[in-house]
Amino acid sequence: MKKCNNNDVSVYMTVKNGEKFIEQSLYSVTRQTCKPREIVVIDDGSTDGTVRIIKQLAQKSSISIKLIETTGVGRAKALNMAWKACSSTWVANIDADDIWHPEKLCYQLKAIKMSPMTDLISTKSNFLKGRSKPATTYDEIEELSKHQLTKLSAEDFFFRNQINHSSVLIRRCRLKEVGGYNENRVSQIDLDLWYRLLAKGYCLIRIDAPLTFKRIHAEQSFEAKNRIAYCFRSMSCELQGLRLLKANLYWYPLPILKFFFGLLPVNYRSHIRSTAFQFFKLLKK
Repeated sequence: MKKCNNNDVSVYMTVKNGEKFIEQSLYSVTRQTCKPREIVVIDDGSTDGTVRIIKQLAQKSSISIKLIETTGVGRAKALNMAWKACSSTWVANIDADDIWHPEKLCYQLKAIKMSPMTDLISTKSNFLKGRSKPATTYDEIEELSKHQLTKLSAEDFFFRNQINHSSVLIRRCRLKEVGGYNENRVSQIDLDLWYRLLAKGYCLIRIDAPLTFKRIHAEQSFEAKNRIAYCFRSMSCELQGLRLLKANLYWYPLPILKFFFGLLPVNYRSHIRSTAFQFFKLLKK
C-alpha cells in the first residue's frame, strides 16, 4: 500500500518493565504505511531501562511519542490515562510486547470506509514465542476484499475472547461513553470492555487477516503466579458478561467449566480445547 499520514488516529500503550520488547513494539508502529498522528505511552512505574529506551526512540521518531511517567497506578488506570491523552477520533492500543504488521492501520482504515457504521475494528493475530521476531519479509497480505469482515456478536464471546487487545482500533468517543476501562479489575480488563461495548449495541468487526503479532513469554504471565486466583477472576468476569448481555441460561455453566479447565496442566488444556470449541460451535447453531 502507498504510504500515508493519518492525522485522525492515535496509538496508545501502557508499559511496566518492558525493556526487552518495547523497542520492537514501538518500531512496528512507527513503520506503519499509514502513520498515526501520535503515540501516547504511559509508564506504569518501570524500574528497568524502559523509560530510557522510550526517550531515545522519541528523539529519533518522525511520529510524536508522548511519554507520561507514573510511579505505578495499575494497568486499567494507566490505560484510561493513555486513551484520554490521545487527540484523535480513532485510537489504537498496542501492548508493549506485541507487534503490528506494517499495513495494519491501513487495512483497518480501509475496512472502516467499507463499513462506516463500525465502532471497533480488530484483526486476527499470529503468535510469537519468547524473543522471536516475525520473518524479515512479512507474509504478503491479500487485498482486503479477499478477506472476510466478520461482525462480532455477543455470543461469539461466550466461549472465548474474540479480540486481541493489541489489534483494536476504536472510536475514542465510544470509550468515553462506556466509561473506559474498569479500574476495579486487575485482569480480563479488555474482555470486560468488550462486554460493555456489546451491551450498548456498538458495532464490533474483525478483519480475518493476521495483522497483529501477539507475544507469549514468561514475563507477562502474572496469572501463572497464582493460577487459581486468575481463573476465578476470569470466571467472575465471564458470568458478569453473561448477565450484562442477557445470555440464555444454557451458557451459564460454561464459565464454571472453564474455571476447572484452567486448573489443568497446559498439555491437557490444549488437547481438550480444540474438541470443546467444535462442540460449542454446533451448540450455537
